[in-house]
Amino acid sequence: MKPDHEHRLHSLEQKINLIEQRLGLDDESILNHSIGDRIMEAIQAFAGRVKASFQQIGASIDGVQADVTELKRIITELQNSPGTISAEDQASLDEAEALAGGLVTRLADLDAATAPAVVPTPTP
Repeated sequence: MKPDHEHRLHSLEQKINLIEQRLGLDDESILNHSIGDRIMEAIQAFAGRVKASFQQIGASIDGVQADVTELKRIITELQNSPGTISAEDQASLDEAEALAGGLVTRLADLDAATAPAVVPTPTP
């Protein structure tokens, strides 16, 4: 176990002991079961939120990959176009510009979705 986890575990054990003493509980299994249930519920809720976030991030990444593939196709098409810029070439340039703008927005959204959460400091 990591030292930080050991410290937190020890701190929780001390708090449980203090609660048991103040409540006059003799059967610590009742208290531990109740706390264990609440901890497991919190872990399951957290795991569900993390899974949903990863699914959203995965969908965003898939979309970005598709957009990059499309931009590469447009660039290749333009590079292989001989002579002056035709109306079709200009339309391809406009499409590439729109896709690039969309990528910027999606990446900003992805960055915002993966911002680290602020963890509140527990009160003693």
